[in-house]
Amino acid sequence: MNNAISDKQSAAIWLPRSETSSSSKSNINDDCPYSREQLTALIALQHIDELGPVSLSLLLAKAGSIDALIGGAIDPLEVAGLRAPCRQKLQRFLKDPRGVKQWQLAEQSLDWLVQTGSHVLVRDDPRFPSLLKELPDCPQMIYLAGQINTFKSMSISIVGTRKPSPGAQQFTEHLAAELSNAGLLITSGMATGIDAAAHRGTLKAGGKTTAVWAAGLDVVYPRNHQLLAEKILENGCVITEMPLGTAAKPVYFPRRNRLVSGISLGVIVVQAALPSGSLITANYAAEQNREVFAVPGSIQNPLSAGCHQLIKEGATLIESAEDVLTAIKALQLAQGLTSAQTESDKKADEMALKQAEAELLAGLSAEMRIVLEAIGYDPVPYELIEARVERNVDTLSAILVDLELQGIVTVVGGLYSR
Repeated sequence: MNNAISDKQSAAIWLPRSETSSSSKSNINDDCPYSREQLTALIALQHIDELGPVSLSLLLAKAGSIDALIGGAIDPLEVAGLRAPCRQKLQRFLKDPRGVKQWQLAEQSLDWLVQTGSHVLVRDDPRFPSLLKELPDCPQMIYLAGQINTFKSMSISIVGTRKPSPGAQQFTEHLAAELSNAGLLITSGMATGIDAAAHRGTLKAGGKTTAVWAAGLDVVYPRNHQLLAEKILENGCVITEMPLGTAAKPVYFPRRNRLVSGISLGVIVVQAALPSGSLITANYAAEQNREVFAVPGSIQNPLSAGCHQLIKEGATLIESAEDVLTAIKALQLAQGLTSAQTESDKKADEMALKQAEAELLAGLSAEMRIVLEAIGYDPVPYELIEARVERNVDTLSAILVDLELQGIVTVVGGLYSR
């Protein structure tokens, strides 16, 4: 990954420069829960090769805070789940964090963000996308250009092929417009084809839209969508988890796709061949417990094969915005996100849940309860559980197997959850 911010890139800023004075550079975001020093540290850590979102979360959980981590509270060599090269680079970094190139790059990044009026949203920020926090590989922060309060609206994602039929493109624009008129934030990846049509349809209707990038915030991709990106900023935002200076590469697209799905209530696939990146996004959505919608097409059209496959696998077939809104309403009712469930019903459910959980815990050994507590209520990788309980591998593996056999814990995609 090329995370360096070259002089050429810094000079070719596609965003308008902010009128913010240099004296306010200590405050990159209003109401941000992190100081500039803490943001610098977090961005600097992001520049360490092989230190992905899960590993970084593991480190922070082990240290307790970003300040403690930078202050040398833990030895990377003692943290499970980190590869040897990553541990060695972390060790060198933590010996003198402010004296290494990663820290300098982070300082440059913050200066660029201030100059362009852009932002860093950390997970603890109330403006961070709430649904994204549910992901076990949720990034510790995202870079954002545009309207910082965009995620007050609930999102639906629309994705599809880069070479759609004219009819599918027109359908996408109409669908996005109707869904945005219903109050939804329309999210996509700003790729050529269906993605761009989703953004355009939303903008024409005066709705809000978010573009998720696989590149740094200073690298527009594809380049011919720079004007589209600028229009998105007027009533929405562009976000990415990639550091400034990161070029868009195929290897980063799956990471982008998981955010496209994770940020939304569900994903709508308009047209997709077999195989395709849109199906990767749909698979992420299913793993993240999001709704998957698919638009059917002609059985003679290879661009409909992916959607038909999704429908066979249980995706909701949709033909209009009304189909999507009906499904979302049913989902909200089922999850208790509306006022349909009375307060007394909620309290009764909570009491029943607590009683059931107490009965469950009473039948477990002390070791099992410790491991179950370490798992928490969100899907987590084995390495994070190991870091939380500090048991040896054989003991922890045996406990997890027992919990799984009793039906208390499930394992999906290498992630453990209650």
